[in-house]
Amino acid sequence: MLETAMNTFNLHEHISKEDINKIYENVSSKILNYFEEIVKKINTEIQNRNVSHTLEEFMKELDSIRTISSIALKTTEIYYATVEKLVGYVYESRRDAEELLRVMFRREGKVDYNKLTQCLSNLKSTHWIEIYRTGVYSDVINNVEQQIIQYIIELKEPIMQVNLDLDKIEYVNKIVSEINEMKHFQNFIPSVDKHINEVNSFLQEITNNVFYSSKADKALRYLEICKQIHVLIRNDCLSVLNSLEEFIRNFSNIIQNEMESSFEMIKQYQNQNKEKGEKFTDIYRTYRNIIFEKISGVSQQIIDAIKEFDYQRVADKMMALQSSNEVGKHYYAEVKQSLNASLNLLIDGTKAQAITLGNNIEIEEIKLIGENLKRIERARQFIEKHLDAPDEIDNCIEDVKEKIEKRIKRFLVGVKTLIDNHNFFEADKKIDSITLVCTLLGKYCGKEISYQIEELRESQKDIVSTNVVDKYAEMNINQYTLNPLTDIFARFEQVNNTNPVYNEALSTIKEKILTKFREELDKAKSKQPPDSENIHIRRFESAVKYLPEAMRSALEVELKYCKDDIVLRIRDNEKKLQNAFSSRDVKSMKNVLLEYQSSQGMQSFINKGEELALRQIQEIILKINQNFENYEIREALTN
Repeated sequence: MLETAMNTFNLHEHISKEDINKIYENVSSKILNYFEEIVKKINTEIQNRNVSHTLEEFMKELDSIRTISSIALKTTEIYYATVEKLVGYVYESRRDAEELLRVMFRREGKVDYNKLTQCLSNLKSTHWIEIYRTGVYSDVINNVEQQIIQYIIELKEPIMQVNLDLDKIEYVNKIVSEINEMKHFQNFIPSVDKHINEVNSFLQEITNNVFYSSKADKALRYLEICKQIHVLIRNDCLSVLNSLEEFIRNFSNIIQNEMESSFEMIKQYQNQNKEKGEKFTDIYRTYRNIIFEKISGVSQQIIDAIKEFDYQRVADKMMALQSSNEVGKHYYAEVKQSLNASLNLLIDGTKAQAITLGNNIEIEEIKLIGENLKRIERARQFIEKHLDAPDEIDNCIEDVKEKIEKRIKRFLVGVKTLIDNHNFFEADKKIDSITLVCTLLGKYCGKEISYQIEELRESQKDIVSTNVVDKYAEMNINQYTLNPLTDIFARFEQVNNTNPVYNEALSTIKEKILTKFREELDKAKSKQPPDSENIHIRRFESAVKYLPEAMRSALEVELKYCKDDIVLRIRDNEKKLQNAFSSRDVKSMKNVLLEYQSSQGMQSFINKGEELALRQIQEIILKINQNFENYEIREALTN
């Protein structure tokens, strides 16, 4: 309303323009002060890491104030600086959440679940930031929720399938404890409770069932471990353990008495037959020691070969034990048990490594998994007939391959998101990393993954060559304030030397941008009447500051030359008009005015010409009147 009052000339007869300007400046100053107060509140909220609904309301209020055109011009810099702070904070929260999730997924240490929950909560409340910068939020919360649920499912699946014997209960306890830690997310992800309760119920049921089939010695150890599992405190483990321990103490006392009585009878019998048994005992002891030393040596060699995963040597030595006497067969049975236990540990460990692969797949972890899979295959090749469950080898290999492929596919989804957000440097690093992973895995990485990587490379090429180039080629320079070119140029500069596609795209974008700015200068030059501050010059100056330094410097030089040309044209027009009217040649004056009338936008020069003509006519009339007053008739007629 005040701006309208300032531009309404009829109103100036009643209210002076100075008073209106004073009121206008006063109101503008108060609005600007209020705008800055809101910005201070936003900065305080960001500093306190409090991204709440209030912050969104503050931004809406700033947007409302900036609907006033004069205020929008004055607050452009501080407004977009505030937007950048908001975007930076969201990126920081996102990085913190990803780092904590990486530690959790890869089980590298203790996770600060309170901090992680706070980070995710902050991210969830910032979906509105997409209004100001697209691609910042990118549905990251849904991706995180899916990853956490998938991680719990991957931890849960092997537990639901495992045979809960004595060798595996400690491993199961570790995984169950980790799953129960996920209760920190129950307010954030409601479906977490379902999986946790399912695992706890299954574990309680299966531990109770174990007691019906376990032998006494294993049951005791099993019960001792169960006492350490928090989830199982409510079941019958403790009462069963106490009853069993009491029974074994009583039974042990009975056996002890029987053994002492039996040994006493043996001693008496040996004293009666000492002379008859001396020769046989000596021979027996001599050859028994020789046989034991020989067979125990072979047994130790097998144990050493098992530790070194040399299954070909294991097979040769076990064949020798298997074909020897009863003592050798006894050692064969013991070594076979150790071999199966060692291979089971290798299989379970390899599966666990595949389960705990993080979002950023580490090369060293993949190398170890690949080596373990090769060891497991060598075991199938050489010692399959000595295994209790040879089918477990094929099941393990397929299971590990499936888990790795799932992790790689999820990894490739993340790379696709990076490409869509134009984060080409990180995307290239991750593509190179996953390509190396596939190379290291060899046959354990399916062809489908290789096809997906190639499709991702083609998609990246299309996005860079078409989407990004077209976006900035078609963008009006007025939009550079919301889409600063320094950002996309910086991203291209990071990868400019790694792939010719980036170099070509960057060159094309630069060429298109330079063409747009030069076209704006051409329009400024052709604008009538000539004006060094016309709309095209203002648009040029407003947009050029969002360009990289080198381009901005070059274009600012061209802008200076353009302004100089416009100033010269203004002076030429004024000089031409002044000369025509100074000559007092009516024909020359008429020609100049007709020339200006034929050129659109030259009304100001026409008005000036008319003023000069009117002034000259007034001067001539004055001279004629003076001539008549002095009776200078001839001079009057001449004028």
